[in-house]
This record gives sequence, C-alpha cells and structure tokens, in this order.
Amino acid sequence: MEVTLKKNNPSGTSILVPSVQELAKQKLSSVPPRYVQPQQDHDLVISEADHALEIPVIDLQRLLSTEYGDSELAKLHHASKHWGFFQLVNHGVSTCLIEKVKLEMQDFFNLPMSEKKKYWQSPEHMEGFGQAFVQSEDQKLDWADIFYMLTLPNHMRVPHLFPQLPLPFRETMELYSQELKNLAIVIITQMAKALKIEEEEIRELFEDGIQMMRMNYYPPCPEPEKVIGLTPHSDSVGLTILLQANEVEGLQIRKDNGIWAPVKPLSNAFVINIGDILEIITNGVYQSIEHRSTVNNKKERLSIATFYSPKEDAMLGPSQSLITEQTPARFKSVGVMEYYEGFFAQKLTGKSYIDVETNVNSVIGNPSSERMVATEDHPSPWNGVNPSFFPTQGDTYYNNIRAMEVTLKKNSPSGTSILVPSVQELAKQKLSSVPPRYIQPQQDHDLVISEVDHALEIPVIDLQRLLSTEYGDSELAKLHHASKHWGFFQLVNHGVSTCLIEKVKLEMQDFFNLPMSEKKKYWQSPEHMEGFGQAFVQSEDQKLDWADIFYMLTLPNHMRIPHLFPQLPLPFRETMELYSQELKNLAIVIITQMAKALKIEEEEMRELFEDGIQMMRMNYYPPCPEPEKVIGFTPHSDAVGLTILLQANEVEGLQIRKDNGIWVPVKPLSNAFVINIGDILEIITNGVYQSIEHRSTVNNKKERLSIATFYSPKEDAMLGPSQSLITEQTPARFKSVGVMEYYEGFFAQKLTGKSYIDVMKIENHHD
Repeated sequence: MEVTLKKNNPSGTSILVPSVQELAKQKLSSVPPRYVQPQQDHDLVISEADHALEIPVIDLQRLLSTEYGDSELAKLHHASKHWGFFQLVNHGVSTCLIEKVKLEMQDFFNLPMSEKKKYWQSPEHMEGFGQAFVQSEDQKLDWADIFYMLTLPNHMRVPHLFPQLPLPFRETMELYSQELKNLAIVIITQMAKALKIEEEEIRELFEDGIQMMRMNYYPPCPEPEKVIGLTPHSDSVGLTILLQANEVEGLQIRKDNGIWAPVKPLSNAFVINIGDILEIITNGVYQSIEHRSTVNNKKERLSIATFYSPKEDAMLGPSQSLITEQTPARFKSVGVMEYYEGFFAQKLTGKSYIDVETNVNSVIGNPSSERMVATEDHPSPWNGVNPSFFPTQGDTYYNNIRAMEVTLKKNSPSGTSILVPSVQELAKQKLSSVPPRYIQPQQDHDLVISEVDHALEIPVIDLQRLLSTEYGDSELAKLHHASKHWGFFQLVNHGVSTCLIEKVKLEMQDFFNLPMSEKKKYWQSPEHMEGFGQAFVQSEDQKLDWADIFYMLTLPNHMRIPHLFPQLPLPFRETMELYSQELKNLAIVIITQMAKALKIEEEEMRELFEDGIQMMRMNYYPPCPEPEKVIGFTPHSDAVGLTILLQANEVEGLQIRKDNGIWVPVKPLSNAFVINIGDILEIITNGVYQSIEHRSTVNNKKERLSIATFYSPKEDAMLGPSQSLITEQTPARFKSVGVMEYYEGFFAQKLTGKSYIDVMKIENHHD
C-alpha cells in the first residue's frame, strides 16, 4: 500500500535504524561509533548571560489588537527578517490541550517496543518511528528517536499511523492539528500584512495546506559532547511551530556570525521559525535559519514540531507583490510536490536545498497541466438534465473528481446512485403541483397516530443519569427497554456542547444555501454515492424523494473522499471535524452501555467499534405544494450500527413504524439527539435489539433540516451475533460476514423497508 501512497506524498524515505531510546536504556558508559559526530563547534555557543542574543518574543493577542497591533506587527517583521525565529505567547491555544499533548506524547514514546513496531517506518516511507534523512549505512546518526507523520490534508494520511494512534492520543492530536493549522494561517497572514502581500494571495496558497508533525525524543547521553540530537538544518516547509514538551534546553539557532544561540523555552509558549518555502515566497526578505538540537547526560528532552506548507497543487515561487526591477525574483517557481520530491531525495544538512531553488538567471514558468475532458467514448452522464440544477461533465473540476473516484470506489463502504436534479432548486420555482417523478404510490397517511396519544411517544434517556452511580441501574433498564421495544429513543444531557450543536445547525443551513456553482464541487458522481444528490436511485424510472441530501464518509480519515470533507468551506469543515469526533465518542459510550445491559463484554464491543466507520447524511426537505403525494425519505431501516440524528430546526417530519403498522411522529426535544438501532446492532445482539423502519414526511410551509450520523464497526471486523448471546436455546439468527462485504451487498440494492436484514438471516431459522 505504501508504495502507492509514496507517489502522492510529500515525505521521502530513510534507511531503517535502531531505537536510540532503547539503546539509552542499556546504561552505556560510552557512545557507539555510529553516533559519534565529527567535532561539533561547542565553543561557539553564546553565554547564557548574553541577553542581546535572546530570540524575540511576540504577543499574538497584542498583534491582533487595534491598540497595539501596529507596534507588534513591526516587532514581528523585525523578528522574521533578522532572526527567522521568535517565541509566541498569548497564542490562544488552550493550555489544557497543550498539557494533554505533552503528557500523551510522553506516554506514546514510553509504549513497549512490541506496540511501537506497529508505527515503525518502512523502507518505502519516512513516516513513523525512526530517524529521518538516513541515506547510507555509514552515515552518522542523531542521538534521538523521532515519530514523523503527515497530518493534513486528511486524505494524505498514512492509514496505519494517524488513524491508528492509540486513544485518547489520536483524538488529542486531531484537535491539536486543527488548532495549529488555524494558528499557522493567522501568523502567515500577519507576515503577509507586514510585507504588504495581499492576504488573499497567501490564503489561497495556505488555506488547505500540507501539515506534518515530528515528535522528538532525545534520551540522556553518557558523552553528550560527542553526539548531536538533530543535525544542523533549516526547515524545508512554510512555517514551523515547535512545542517544547519539558523545560529541558537543547534547541540552538545559528546567528550570522556562526555563533549558536540557545533557545530558553518560555512556559506555554510556541517557538516559531521561518522555513525555506516562506523564504522563497518572500523572495528572501524573511530567511530560514539553521538550527540544531543538543543533548545532555542527565535529562531526556521531548518536543513536537508542526510544519505547515502550501496546498499540494500550489505553485511555489516569490510573491508577485515583491518582484520589481530593483528586486527581481531570486528563486525558481516549482510545484509543491515537485519541491518536496527534490528535498527528500537528499541528506539533511544546513540549507542545501534552498540553494537548489535559487534562481540563477530567470524564473522558470509554470508547467502546463493536463486537462481531463469528456470524449465520445465517455459521453456525459448529465445529458438532458437542466444545467442550472447541477454541474455538467464538461466541467474540468468534475472530470478530475470522476477519475479519482473510480479508484477510490473499491475501498469505500458507500455504493452508487443515479444522478438526479436538485429538489431544493426545483422547489424555488414556486410550483403549484409536483412533477410526476416525485409522486409516490399512496402513502398510508391515515395510519399516523394523533399527537395527543402520549402512550406512543418515543422514550427519553438521560445520559448523565445513565452514567451516574445513583441512577445508573434504573436508567440502564430504561435504555434496555427502549432499545428492545422501540429501537428508538431521544437522548438528553448527552455532553455534546450546545455551542457546537448550534454551529453545526447554522453552518449546515449555510452549506445547503450555497449557490449551485459552488455546490457542483461537492456533487455525486456516477461512480460514487457520496456528495450532494439522492441515495439508492437504481433506475431512471424509480420514484424520487422530496429531498436533497449531502452524504459523506467521515471516519476513518483515510477513507474520506478528497474533494468532500477535506474541501468543505471554512469554518464548516472545522466545525464538522469537531462534531465528528464528539459523535464518535458519544456513539461508543451508548454502544458500551447497551452491551452492559445485554451482559456482553465491554471489550468485545470496544474491539468492534473503537476504530469504526462513521458516515454522515445531511438532509434538506424543502416545502412541497402537495406534501400528501410525496415522501421526504423512503421508509427504511438503517444498515449501520447506531444512528444519532440531530434535528436542525423544530419542524416535525420523522416518523417511526410501530409493530401494528402505525406511524408515530417524533417530536424533537430541544438540544436532544434521536438515537436508533441499526441493522448491524440487530445482528450483533442476535435480534434482541431490532432496527426499526422510519421515514420522513414534508409539509407545504416550512423547510426541514437534519443531520444523521451513522456509526458502524471497523472496516476489517467480522459481523455476526455476539458469542455472549448464543446458547442452545438462543442459536445464531444471522450469518457472519466481513464489514465491507456487508456494505457491498447493502448498497447493491434499492432502499426499501428492512429488506437487507432479511438477506442476513440464517435461512433455517424460524422467527
């Protein structure tokens, strides 16, 4: 797999070497020859008393303020131009998050080697535990272990690294990654302001940039004067944000006179430095600076460097704002991936690669890129569809997505669906009647219960009570009853921030209100169901729902479609990243409580669901002139493990089918989630908990919005009844199959009722 990934990854390769952390545990009296460096210039380190050579400190809060902004911007400009390094205080990243990163990184390096080997480098890829830039077997090694990984964009992550980090470290790093991306963009845009570069130019380069992280562990050394923690080098990236995880000094920067200046870490500060890419973009006004790490004989040192660079398809070169006759371009222009390919092909030393990029005579022009267009052999699937309702295949952007998705389809649990027009756009035409394609066979509207029948209101579970010592048992009994006899319940006091929920609602509304010219970037393709459109449309004469949906796979990260989640507009993407993590955690809490009620071992459920598949479906139901003739969403059960639904406005529409065939409306409670059992949980519980058919109806006055989050077992799991529930009296009622095989079968059919759960039943079992 990694050989394939390597082509589209900005990381290089490095020869595999032993762990220095393990070596240091041997209580050596001398250093092995492979680590003994040529004479280091230790005598050129400045005295601690020389305050004139302490790196500058920038206060981000002052920088962004009206009162002090100009003076702090001048300090930032001076620090970037004359030092290339500064410490950043009042940066806005939560102290709590920073402390979690420090503690959990320490725990990660302290894992036993049997665990660490899961995350070790391979000969094809530099990412993982090991050392970087080892190009030959006789090369001198650093006195350090590093853990290096690409963190953003999500689709470039190596599947066995970030997505498989142990919990809670993975979730902590997900939050830290987003926070530091935001911080990097703030710093870079302030630098652009200081240089009078248009903010839009810099944002275009960096908004969806590449982020990499390198965690560094420097063990104590018996002869620190003979080794180096990290070879002197400049960073090849745009901007580096370093967190020193303990108060042990070691980082040194090289000043113009060749003297090494130690960096004394300030509490709760980041050390920021200019990388080679920013030197190129600023045409040498801001310069990347050589730095190194030293070690000592008493204390270990830990740090984490976060590197941020332009997006993968950007062109690198000096900003046009800075090029004049008096200041011509000093560097070539190259593509980002071409730049990294060159950088990682060499040994790390000094500023060697920035010299390769220096422009000797002229600026090299941008290489032309091949365009993908429709041909006679591949006619447009959009023929005959109103072009104002969704995109055409003549669109180059769409064609690139289509080509990419043919490849992705094999490893995704999502199926395909025939492309259909936007109902939201259709509803804007103020129709007096419904087009025939949307008119359903007679719906059983007369079988909807009266609102006053309180005996048929779905149960409400209080998660706070469920997890408490005092009320836990009684609430667990309520959960068991709701799951067994209803398959649905509303969840209150669930612990997900009200602020986050309100952001999701508002930003989802804005997303559906994007103009079609923007929405086409996120449309379904014939090869893939994910994106805007409808699901499970299997034929051209199939009746359509009165709804638009936006469907996407959200976890694990490596299965995300590159043009969907990673390209959602900001701040919606960041909001959904947080929401995705919160709902994953919530799903696992609910599922483990269900396991407790059924006396299934918690470990069995955690093993199935801990690294599970999460999908989201956002639903938009516009008002309809003849609501009695249409359906918002066809009656169905969910194929997944657990569904968590957020009703984004207080408009009713969701209905569930009870045993007697009556449809029960769900009245949304404020700030509650609607939870329902999916087919997979019915299989795992051997039918004790059952998935329930439900549907969505519409009205003629108000739009309705909701977002369903589906959570299922991990992609390589086997699905089948829990062994804890199988006895002679209660034999297995369902087959066992792999998760991906299960989804392949499910998505191959039309959505209707509980048809697929019947396929999974063991034929000789009599209900």
